[in-house]
Amino acid sequence: MFDMLVSVFFYIGIAALGFLILAVLLLTVFKTQDILREEEYEKMLLEEEEAKKAKVVEQKELSLKESLALLKNEETKSEFNKEYVISYLKKKYKDEVILNSRENFTKTGLPLADTHFVNKDSIKKCFIYVYENNHHVMFLVNADQRLVDAFDGENKNISKSLFPKSKDEWFVFLIDSSYTKDDVNFIIDYAYNLPLGIVVERIKDNTKELTLKESLALANKSESTSIIDKAFCLDYLKNKYKDEVICNSRENFTSTNLPLADTHFIKKDKIKKCFIYVYEK
Repeated sequence: MFDMLVSVFFYIGIAALGFLILAVLLLTVFKTQDILREEEYEKMLLEEEEAKKAKVVEQKELSLKESLALLKNEETKSEFNKEYVISYLKKKYKDEVILNSRENFTKTGLPLADTHFVNKDSIKKCFIYVYENNHHVMFLVNADQRLVDAFDGENKNISKSLFPKSKDEWFVFLIDSSYTKDDVNFIIDYAYNLPLGIVVERIKDNTKELTLKESLALANKSESTSIIDKAFCLDYLKNKYKDEVICNSRENFTSTNLPLADTHFIKKDKIKKCFIYVYEK
């Protein structure tokens, strides 16, 4: 009996030792994986930092003459001209900006820029030059690499500028048709706020614009059903807005199987305007 107990405890000891060794091995493996992950993360951060440095080094610095030559050769016209910039700054910053509006050229044909100054918190500093040549527009802005990085991968024509000579960095933006209104406003706001020690973040709108055909194709692919149908919208509008809404109820499809929408109109304060199309299949 005694010998049997000794054997049992012996095997239990062996098993416990085995589990202990296994636990140590597993901890070593997990620790090694953590170290490798940390090393990979640090390597990734280092590579990103090196890529940023390389980007800055590779970025060509242009003289004012070279920048204006690019503007002259620009093919696409822009609606975001001198007048637009002045209107935007007046409306948004009011008396906290000093605006200098000038002709596009001197009498001898030399380009002239509008120059605008921050005028806030005892700071008076030029932050943007706006050049315009036959509806082609160029911004020369006091900024930093973060503004350039905000447009990374979008194939924008952006260069570092040697003009004006100062301790600050200046960048040339050729405002072509690839720039949206939000893009232009962001550039202006960024340059205005930087002398105040404020870094404006860019908010991208990734909403894709669809044709009606594309929208209906998406609806056809949908596998889920909804209790919010044409009948629901009609009842809701009639009960809530009564005679202040005009409801047009139609079949879901034409006789040739084309989709038909219910169309509903505001009818209030001399306003009559369609505000919703409701499709159902």
